[in-house]
Amino acid sequence: VEGSFREDPDPAVRAQALNVLIRRVHGAPLLEVILKGIQDPSEKVRGEVVPILQNISPQELKGNRERLIPLLDSPLEEMRSQVATLLAPLYRDDWATLADELLGTSRKSRILGLIETLGRIGDPSLTPLFSRFLENRETEIRETAVHWAQEAGLLNEGLLAHLLEDPQESVRASAVRGMGRQLKSESLGLLVPRAKDPSTRVRTELGLALGRSKLAEDKRPVELLEQLTRDLHPQVRIQALVSLFRLGVVGSAKRAESAVSDLEMKEREDLLHRLDREG
Repeated sequence: VEGSFREDPDPAVRAQALNVLIRRVHGAPLLEVILKGIQDPSEKVRGEVVPILQNISPQELKGNRERLIPLLDSPLEEMRSQVATLLAPLYRDDWATLADELLGTSRKSRILGLIETLGRIGDPSLTPLFSRFLENRETEIRETAVHWAQEAGLLNEGLLAHLLEDPQESVRASAVRGMGRQLKSESLGLLVPRAKDPSTRVRTELGLALGRSKLAEDKRPVELLEQLTRDLHPQVRIQALVSLFRLGVVGSAKRAESAVSDLEMKEREDLLHRLDREG
């Protein structure tokens, strides 16, 4: 079996042999088999390794953490995300080493995986580094950077204001979401133009952001949400009505119930999933 794992030219055979070895060995020998699997040129073989790594303690992985980084080269976002989740606690107290790795590579898949890893670490000192990637010419890199910077709370109001005007809708949507998490009366004016954003996704995010928390003595969120209830897209209208309900506006639930009838079945499922995720 070990010979097949090491030498067979067929990736499917090597993957099957790796699976057998993983079930038969334990402790240090298991870790060694896994580390050899990481070096395999086949995505199929490396894909067998990731689920097993999740069952190995961080203490065992720490000494071999740099050998896990090549797993971020996967073109599969799900696999990169699993690896980033594994790497983040291993580099939490030493993220500068990982940042050096990020700045020293030109492989886009690895850059994307490293950005997610650093975002999961979420150290406030990472803001300048993320600011650099927010200016990257590569759309996917910028989208990933703004998403994870926003998730980690690394975007200050100045950065968010700049991103609200970004040509990519996903970046603008993330900026609206980030501003909604720290919404203040002083910054509400920055969000007003997004009510007429050409992207349905951005307008929906605005509707969600405005309903997250009340602003004392400020009626503009309710006024802006009422404007969104007249939006041409039903998803935007319903999200605005849900946010009005959250803010305590009487009659919003009944209005939302009526608007749901305008949605196709798939749109209803997507809406319910989003509302459930947002609580």
